[in-house]
Amino acid sequence: VFFFKQKTAYEISLGLVGSEMCIRDRESIAARVFSCFNYEKNISSYFEPPTREEPDLRILHGIRVLSMVWIVLGHAFYFAKSGFLTNVFDITSFLKKFWHSYLTNATFSVDVFFFLSGFLASYLLVKGVEAAKGKLRLWHTYVHRILRILPLYVGVLLIFVFIVPVFGSGPGFHLFYEKTKVDCGSSFYQNLFFVNNFSDHERGCMTWTWYLANDMQFFLLTPLLVLVYYRSPRLGYALLGVLALGCTVTSIILAIKYNLSCSLMKYNQDFFELYYRRPYNRITPYLLGILLAFLYSSYKKGQSFWFTTLCHKIQENGYIRWGLYVFSILGIFWLIHAMYWLNNYPKDWSTFEDTFYLVFSKPLFVFCLICLILPSIVGKGRLITAIFAHPYFVPLSRNTYCVYLLHPIFMIFISLDDRRGKYFEYNDIVIKFLGFSLISYTMSFVL
Repeated sequence: VFFFKQKTAYEISLGLVGSEMCIRDRESIAARVFSCFNYEKNISSYFEPPTREEPDLRILHGIRVLSMVWIVLGHAFYFAKSGFLTNVFDITSFLKKFWHSYLTNATFSVDVFFFLSGFLASYLLVKGVEAAKGKLRLWHTYVHRILRILPLYVGVLLIFVFIVPVFGSGPGFHLFYEKTKVDCGSSFYQNLFFVNNFSDHERGCMTWTWYLANDMQFFLLTPLLVLVYYRSPRLGYALLGVLALGCTVTSIILAIKYNLSCSLMKYNQDFFELYYRRPYNRITPYLLGILLAFLYSSYKKGQSFWFTTLCHKIQENGYIRWGLYVFSILGIFWLIHAMYWLNNYPKDWSTFEDTFYLVFSKPLFVFCLICLILPSIVGKGRLITAIFAHPYFVPLSRNTYCVYLLHPIFMIFISLDDRRGKYFEYNDIVIKFLGFSLISYTMSFVL
């Protein structure tokens, strides 16, 4: 068993500019490669708190972990209603229950990761460009990003295609993997070049990795936006606005043209193929992350700016902080549970209302999240900080990327290896969710 220390996006945000792989001294390349498999050092560092982090950003550990758990829960629900069901007609009544909206609307967790990725990548790059006085090696930035993501990605893909089939025996399992070998054999290069979010979802390889393709495509824009912002902050903000406006208009046009809706009662196959995975429909949370990174960097430098003034008022006035908490919690609650009305009364929603929710719910959810964490990242908000910045979240947050890659594999195995029909019920979803979470985090620690 090899223990390879994986770096997270959060650790990169702590000022680890340049080479942050394994060892940061002048050892030979071979020595650095072998040191990556030093399990004693990796295990000890795995549980150690970061030493270079900004204290006000510790809450991002908890947000990352809870968002990842929400993704696992949403996928547990998705796979529970897949396969050979004996009560398939009960799914409709299940979807219409009010408190099940956090299952049917778990896709918001993906937007949280887009936001975090945009914020952390941009904040790091802004600090790096400022330290280098406006210089940035683009090729080094892109290659470094690819080398961080691709090795584990390829390793899990090989495990998925060649090792997992050895252990399966169910009829549905073998049918699935016969198709998977064909699909992965013809489309694996799309995964390696991070363009699989434009491929046919039904014939893709590790189809849940569409997120990585989007995230990499967004990252290609990030250094360029940072350089523009460094040379002209106003132009940087304007460019962000133009990108957000253009992508929003595109999303509205697609939603109206193909009659798309978030409601599961009006589900259209075009929703996933033409809307859900496409980068221009998912980039707004990422752009909000970049915007917050620009604003936060100006606040940290003490520049006279409206955001700096707002941060000072948040620090000084407890009523403003509690107002932000109430607004964000109510907003998040409504955005999640609006799915209840969408699923129960889909015909009562006009085309305008349906399109508005489809296009704007994700950036609004991220905006509410920003309002929730803003007091904490400016040094206040002790309640939220105490919850999300707990030290127990640190080791779990380091495994987020690996858990994201692994957990659907276990779900596919359990779902398709069943030789008898399954009974769809809530308790089964919860129990399997707990099991999938435990085994995914355990295996991610090993990898």
